[in-house]
Amino acid sequence: MFEFSLFSLTLLSVLLSFVGNENNRLRALIAGQAAAFFSSIGLAVTVFTGLAQSQSGLPGLVMVDSASAMVSVLVSFIGLITLVFSERYMLGEKSRLSFCRLLVLMALTAQLTALSNHMILSLLAYGAISVLLYLFMNLRAESRKLAVSVLKYHLLADFFLAFAFATLYFDGGPLHFSRLKDFHVNSSLFNLGAYLLVLSLCIKSALFPFHRWLLNTLNCPTPLSGLMHAGVVNIAGVMACKVYPALQLVPGSLYVWGALALVSAMVGTLTMSTQFDVKRKLVYSTVGQMGFMSLQCACGLVPAAVFHLIAHGLFKCHMFLQSGSSVNEGLIKKEFAAIKKDDAALSPLAVSLVFVTLAFVIFYAFGTQAVASTLALAASVPILLTMPAFSRVSAPVALALAAATALLVFTSVSLAVSFEHALSMVSFSSPAFWLLPLAFVFFLVFHFLVNTAGKGKNRLADWLYVQALSGFYV
Repeated sequence: MFEFSLFSLTLLSVLLSFVGNENNRLRALIAGQAAAFFSSIGLAVTVFTGLAQSQSGLPGLVMVDSASAMVSVLVSFIGLITLVFSERYMLGEKSRLSFCRLLVLMALTAQLTALSNHMILSLLAYGAISVLLYLFMNLRAESRKLAVSVLKYHLLADFFLAFAFATLYFDGGPLHFSRLKDFHVNSSLFNLGAYLLVLSLCIKSALFPFHRWLLNTLNCPTPLSGLMHAGVVNIAGVMACKVYPALQLVPGSLYVWGALALVSAMVGTLTMSTQFDVKRKLVYSTVGQMGFMSLQCACGLVPAAVFHLIAHGLFKCHMFLQSGSSVNEGLIKKEFAAIKKDDAALSPLAVSLVFVTLAFVIFYAFGTQAVASTLALAASVPILLTMPAFSRVSAPVALALAAATALLVFTSVSLAVSFEHALSMVSFSSPAFWLLPLAFVFFLVFHFLVNTAGKGKNRLADWLYVQALSGFYV
């Protein structure tokens, strides 16, 4: 019932947006998106309260489980926020109404991709996102050439996905994602399809070196960037959750996926730290975050990846919508940077020791359930060692900040663990799990190199900084 109201009310609002004056049309779109948001909440409540473990509707085309319900809530909420933001942001633009109408359709298509249980329906929604993104960019004359380039990337991803689904079907596989867990096949044609499926997910997620299409969208209005980085690039992660049982049958595809994701996470994060343009910095941040999310999927941590894409979506939407005030925030930070060092300041090493102590206290107080929190706190140590802000505050303030941050980390990780249990998803095993500790080591090394660049102490760091500044020339 909720999924029917979600799609029908949203489509009705789009139809009503062609009737009446411009203000009434915009109000109809906002009302329709709000209805989609509350319908998504109804879906999530129905699943999480145990009224139904999963709901199937629309002749098996849609399957609502805990993961898809939460992603649907995320996309509809971000769609509503960006739509309300666009009403004023696009004021004076001739294409304001068309932009808002496409925004609603994009959010609806992303929700359909998340809720879909049929490969053909998913393929149609997957392709519709490509077309809608092209139409978005085509609204501005200066972006039309770039729109063609973006469309080529997405059509290639759509073709790879269609070929992968075709190989699966011709090898006797089911068309419904919910039945993939009972499917077993080992043929060369399906193996090729699995590798192309991974490439499709990498392109759609804008992983390095397929991230060029995401850079080409920088000229788009900010609300579109907010929705795209929060609800479109994440769709590949949602699709990965659906097809993961099939990818498990080809372990090599998981290795390839994990390797590309690891490279993307490092390159995206490193390049982001060297950029000066606000939106370009956010784009490379997304490349790095999608790399980390894909690495989680490749390593079998699918529930963690779902939590990551939801948290990243909310964060990145906020960052894009407030990007216009970033210049003023930079001036404020510059004023704080001029503050002289406090003689009574606590050294970063001392603060790091406090964090390590708190990590062990949490570990022994809460047992093995706090292992994730312990690792998260321990990982904060190399970051804290390079933060100059601690050299400008007094010891009590630094200790209070350390305690508050430790509490925040512990609460956040506990919430993530609870969320993963609430997803009630199957724990997937992956031969590529060893890539996670490797990624941790690489990140520590790259973090050290980034913070020593430009100081004349490390030639490798200086060379790496130049490469990252240019986006590694890709």
